[in-house]
Amino acid sequence: MDDNAIRIKDIGVVIAMQEELALMGGALGDVKESRDTHCSRPVLHSSKCGHGIYVATCGAGELGAAAATQMLIERYGVDLIINIGYVGALSGFNAGECAVVEKVVHYDYDISGLQPENAPGMYTEIGEVFIRCDSDMVEYAVQCGLRKATLASGDKFISDSGKKASLIGTYHAEICDMEGAAVALTSHRNGVRCVLFKIVSDNADESSYGDFCATLNSQTQSISFGSPEWKALIDKGVVQARKAIDALLRATE
Repeated sequence: MDDNAIRIKDIGVVIAMQEELALMGGALGDVKESRDTHCSRPVLHSSKCGHGIYVATCGAGELGAAAATQMLIERYGVDLIINIGYVGALSGFNAGECAVVEKVVHYDYDISGLQPENAPGMYTEIGEVFIRCDSDMVEYAVQCGLRKATLASGDKFISDSGKKASLIGTYHAEICDMEGAAVALTSHRNGVRCVLFKIVSDNADESSYGDFCATLNSQTQSISFGSPEWKALIDKGVVQARKAIDALLRATE
């Protein structure tokens, strides 16, 4: 055992949809329902590699993600927040690839009209546009073969080429979602490590609706889209995420 390794006791996991939780298989241990709830949603419990693991499903969007993250930190005293979910590809990533987020911008946040020195997306307390995830956790993921990504996050499902081009041009963002900024900012404000694993489900353009539905169908068979070929593509990212999370849990036990 490496005496210099980072030790993590309890872990909180924030996931928007049950379908995303189902992707993880045994990577988070034997996840079971408990009597605990948050915003009328069950908080699931598990354990693996000596970690207590608490899983909150928050629904789509930044508000639910922030609330779930804060709840996990306050109620369970977790040392690490993991966020797992689907993202759209902006540049440099393809459907079926899993990325680990190095930094995230909350592109919806803009107080430049009140404080002109703050660029859109910049929180005064952060001091820059990007909220950075824990570098040690990111490095564990990179050692497992994942590529680092810049995430653009806001309360919008990106499905048009114009908005996609804007996020690339303004922030050089590579992927986009609807929860990552909330998770990263809330973790930062509480002094808790966080790491975001994101599986690319679509291209964040006019084809996104069909591709996203195909992705869900490939994993849950709940929506009438998809094909065996698409399932094989998405499965590659799922396997990458599982391996990276399993390695992280083992490295920090």
